[in-house]
Amino acid sequence: MSSKKWRVTTEGRIKLSLSLALVAYSIFVSSWTGTIVVIAMLMSFCGDFYMLKHGNCFYNKGDNDLNAGMFAFMMSHILYANLMNSSVSKVIILIMVVVATVYAIVIACGLKNKIALTAFYVVVLILSVINTFFFNTIAFTGGMLFLVSDFLIGLFDIMNDTSLKRHIFVWGTYVPAQVLMLSSFLVK
Repeated sequence: MSSKKWRVTTEGRIKLSLSLALVAYSIFVSSWTGTIVVIAMLMSFCGDFYMLKHGNCFYNKGDNDLNAGMFAFMMSHILYANLMNSSVSKVIILIMVVVATVYAIVIACGLKNKIALTAFYVVVLILSVINTFFFNTIAFTGGMLFLVSDFLIGLFDIMNDTSLKRHIFVWGTYVPAQVLMLSSFLVK
């Protein structure tokens, strides 16, 4: 048995704290509304964890952290869509589940192309944003901020930019996106 202490970078501590604060807020929203949005937020927390692991914030980066993170976020968007129960959600959820299933299959078969794998996530994200449009304005604003946040991740990746500016812009749009998605259930 290893006696290594789990180590976390400063970036990891800050982002994990923000993510845990979002989980705490989702518990409040769930208890206030009776809608179990905490499950969707817990999947996002898993996505955050694996993305932080992919960024080596825990000094133990794994080969499949990015794939696991994107899959967890897909599951979060599917759960949000299911809880939003809009006029288009049944069709959207079906397509999302098919895309996520194909994603899992191609990962299991060993596909490593980051652009191709990201395309699966982008389809789920766009479908999620469409569903938020049919739920309410607060959810749609949150969905659009998710789109902006993930677009910024891609843009900064293309530019090979890992500066503080990247983290401020990405998390400065991601956290409000989650807050708006969760808050949308308070006014449904």
